[in-house]
Amino acid sequence: MKVLNELNDPEQIAGSFTLISRLSFPFSYAVDVLPFTTTLQGRYVRLAIDSVHTFSPSDRFGYAIVGEVVMSAAPIDQPPTSPEVSVTLNPNGDVIVTFIGTLQSSPAIDGALADVPGNPQSTYTIPKGSLSAQQYFRARSN
Repeated sequence: MKVLNELNDPEQIAGSFTLISRLSFPFSYAVDVLPFTTTLQGRYVRLAIDSVHTFSPSDRFGYAIVGEVVMSAAPIDQPPTSPEVSVTLNPNGDVIVTFIGTLQSSPAIDGALADVPGNPQSTYTIPKGSLSAQQYFRARSN
């Protein structure tokens, strides 16, 4: 069994398994759980059937039964989003700081930055009456 991210990508070997003969189970049979040797990441699974079971030792043909294949899947962690900051002046005089990450501010360009109180998420509004002469913002990764 092989796992691939894209159809033409190199294959990751998930394991090699031998399925038991199901000749004596004409209607229903128990589930075989085939454990991978490690956690793999990919979009495609390739089953390569390398051998078959025969009905009798003298047969020149054989069979392989694969009724259903189910994989355990977990979402891939998304890469962290880069921090971003934008500042907009509203017509009423309020300032809106829109950001991705943790918002920090400082009253001086070379001053120490500190997290904005209240831990705002994605937007921070500074009312017109609370504006200072200068205020600097940055966003840092969470």
